[in-house]
Amino acid sequence: MPNLVQAGVSLISRRSTESEAEVAAEQSAEEIHVATSTSLLLLLGLLMLTVITVWIFHIRHFRFVHETGLSIIYGVIAGLIINYAPGDHSIQNRTVFDSEIFFYVLLVPIIFHAGYSLKQRHFFRNIAGILVYALIGTTISTFIFGGIMYWYVAAGNENIDMGIVDCLSFGALISATDPVTVLAIFSEMRADVDLYALMFGESVLNDAVAIVLFRTIASYQPGLNNAFDAAGFFKSIGVFLGIFVGSMAIGLAVAMVTALFMKQSTIKHHPLLETAAFVLLSYSSYLAAEAVGLSGIVSVLFTGMGQAHYTFNNLSEESQNRTKQFFELLNFLAENFVFSYLGLSLFTFPSHVWRPGFIIVSILACILSRMCNVFPLSFVLNLFKKPYKRIPLKFQLMMVWAGLRGAIAFSLASSETVTEAQKIILTTTLMIVLFTVLVFGGGTTMMLQFLKIRVGVSDDDEVPTSNYVSNSKQNPLANHQPQEGQASLVRRFLNFDQNYLKPVFDSRYVDVAEPDTGFGSVLASFKNRKGPRPVPVVDASPDELAAKGKTRLDRDGDDESLDDTPKISGSSSVKLQLGD
Repeated sequence: MPNLVQAGVSLISRRSTESEAEVAAEQSAEEIHVATSTSLLLLLGLLMLTVITVWIFHIRHFRFVHETGLSIIYGVIAGLIINYAPGDHSIQNRTVFDSEIFFYVLLVPIIFHAGYSLKQRHFFRNIAGILVYALIGTTISTFIFGGIMYWYVAAGNENIDMGIVDCLSFGALISATDPVTVLAIFSEMRADVDLYALMFGESVLNDAVAIVLFRTIASYQPGLNNAFDAAGFFKSIGVFLGIFVGSMAIGLAVAMVTALFMKQSTIKHHPLLETAAFVLLSYSSYLAAEAVGLSGIVSVLFTGMGQAHYTFNNLSEESQNRTKQFFELLNFLAENFVFSYLGLSLFTFPSHVWRPGFIIVSILACILSRMCNVFPLSFVLNLFKKPYKRIPLKFQLMMVWAGLRGAIAFSLASSETVTEAQKIILTTTLMIVLFTVLVFGGGTTMMLQFLKIRVGVSDDDEVPTSNYVSNSKQNPLANHQPQEGQASLVRRFLNFDQNYLKPVFDSRYVDVAEPDTGFGSVLASFKNRKGPRPVPVVDASPDELAAKGKTRLDRDGDDESLDDTPKISGSSSVKLQLGD
């Protein structure tokens, strides 16, 4: 009997304890939910404050601070209040920068938009310089910066325990430039298009290169049997090239599959479904590359470029406008959300380790490594350019000035904060981002005036040679055509693209010998170049065709007037053969 009583008491006590634990767990979950909602509401409030301030700045033509700089300033102020306000600090714990959220949610639309909004004519015209700065220049910056910092810590300054791998990883992540502030001012002031193309193209590819370099170098940890020696150096180059090329292949493959699907299917009759399929397929590029151990950033970047080059022309007019506006909006919100988050992290991140001397030397090393990147490579590039196409010194100085660091550098630094060295790198990276965005970004207008770089330049100042007509309003992502004076390799690729790839993936091209009968027509596009060639087509009104005596290939609508530049897409049109 006593045993039964004891068992009953024990059972009641255990159930009571479990009940109290469940209540405590529910209360804790509720507190976390409230803190998360409050922190998100705070970030949304910061974004709204940024939007209103930018609106006021645009009205008054005030260019000293860009919206990203405002987001950082507002984030710093909010973080300061949260950190030093009395009471519960649960909100502070929920506003910590999460690198996983950044890479999977916020970074993807930013990188995709960079590729999708690329001005291809200017990009391909400066492709040699862009590739040299992005690939070779980023590598140079990584090793020069890493070497300077290793020399500093090896000299025993501030007693920092940081090995060569840590320093090179720091060099790789800090080499990711993010001149969004400068480029926004360039766009608003319409600065020289070639300078804009060089800086934008370099920054787009540079981010992807820096991420791959960082992950490659970070794999050489002291605890593993893979020391970073000469063999490791060449192995890392091979791994880097393999990851980059593989990721690029996945990105372009997704873009081409999307282009074929949009071209051959009738989903364009349902613009909402068409846009949804476009967005989902584009995002799948990032996940596919990450799933096989490659770089999703590189993949989604080239997906964006491929979608702009091939798929855009296969979309309905409504989907063209919708996708442009959708990704532009996502890019704006994600970018400013990240910079607000970054400003908050100055006071809310728990892993800061402050080393003032290390921070100052790092800022100087950033500037020096950028100079060692831009000036020597520009000199080499100019050796192979005609005098009127060389990169002038004022462009080079502007590129050095515009070497801002941004959210990608900070997110890479925050992904590893286990050792004291990694915490020092994180804090230093944050200070470099704040310094470059606020100081260099804020001084962009002044620097443009000082260097006397021309502004008020229209994109159409130079008319591209083209074997088809395009409307810049209807298709701002117009394709680049082969031009005289380009590098032989680039010109060969563009010729191959025009003769073989565009006829397969671009709905503006039809084969006059073989009508389009579905997916079977894809193979027909690879006919011998000496036979009937696929020719580009544009839409024009029947009246205009009759007036000009052109050949009518197809009629699918009522008569309408023709603008000065014929439309690429539209429901009422007649196809016009431009021919050879």
